[in-house]
Formats: sequence, structure tokens, C-alpha cells
Amino acid sequence: SCVAATVRDVTARRDALDAVWRAHGALGALVAASPVAIVTCDAYGNVREWNPAAVRLFRIRRELALGVDLRTLLG
Repeated sequence: SCVAATVRDVTARRDALDAVWRAHGALGALVAASPVAIVTCDAYGNVREWNPAAVRLFRIRRELALGVDLRTLLG
């Protein structure tokens, strides 16, 4: 019988991924705390982010805006 194995150190990849998630969390906190309305859309125009300032400005709750075509929301 024979056993073959491959071992790979993924420490650097894991550390890089952890850094990305920390940065993502910090960015999310900044977007949420911003006094400026921040709305992001995907390539199709569907809302991906709708911060509290956007809720105040457009008077549309976040949960109703997410996933909806921005042109439909503001049209």
C-alpha cells in the first residue's frame, strides 16, 4: 500500500483574508455612520447598500430598497 500527501501552509492566505474582513467591517461602520446618503448598486442597477442617511433623504427603508433597481426606487 502507498500513502501520498500534500501539505500546504495557508497561514499567509488566512491572515490576508482576515485583514480583508476587518477592513470590510471598518468600511461598513463608516458607511453606516456617514451623514451623507451612500447608495451602491450592482452592475444591473440593483441596490446593494443603502445607509441610514439614504433612508432619511429618500424616506425609503433599507429593507425595502435592497435588491431593487435604483431607477424603480427613485423614478
